[in-house]
Amino acid sequence: MTSTVSLVRFFRIVPTVPPLTLYAFGAVVACALVTAAVDPSRTDRALVPLVVLQGFATSSSLLAPARRGYYDLLLTSGAGRLRVSGIHWLMSAAPGVASWIVVAASEFILTSGTRHAAAASGTMVAMVIVSTISWAATISLPRFAGAIAWLLLALMTSTFVPAQGMTLLGDHQPLPVVVLPLVYPVAILGRDVTGQPWMVVPALVVAVICMAAALVWILWKDIPLEAAQ
Repeated sequence: MTSTVSLVRFFRIVPTVPPLTLYAFGAVVACALVTAAVDPSRTDRALVPLVVLQGFATSSSLLAPARRGYYDLLLTSGAGRLRVSGIHWLMSAAPGVASWIVVAASEFILTSGTRHAAAASGTMVAMVIVSTISWAATISLPRFAGAIAWLLLALMTSTFVPAQGMTLLGDHQPLPVVVLPLVYPVAILGRDVTGQPWMVVPALVVAVICMAAALVWILWKDIPLEAAQ
């Protein structure tokens, strides 16, 4: 039986996130830290590239590499598809989560604890939504496919969002507030949404459903090698 540690080691050798993406996380974190030090009021804007990049990192695709035989060792080791899938998701999300933690901790230190944009509940929700839905949407597609689709949807949705963000969205706005965190999660970066659970709970429920559907798909899907198709 393959242990969890062995699975982690495997995905370090056969990484789910390309090295260039890791370098990009470093650049985004550096930019966010400079922003937090120079102008803390703009830290929430500096988090936008981090969330977008996390969407691409977690759009890592599991079944596409498996069809090429990259994961034959795992799939025949008795580890179980659910465990393999769980570690695959965690390893895909880990660079972005680590980068977010670094930004949050640095922001707290640099601003003497007066700013919490990176640690705000809205930022946490946005990271969860992007990390889960991007991974689930790309489970059987080529790498980055889910992130590209989400980015296009977010850019189209941004035309409905006022420049001041969610605070101006009301009943007469063209986009329902409960839909906004799902299709345009950057709008809740740096915001406190704990007092408005109705605004983010639907998006979190959709994220859970997408993850569950992806895991069921992986559990029952045949994975023939591309050469045999």
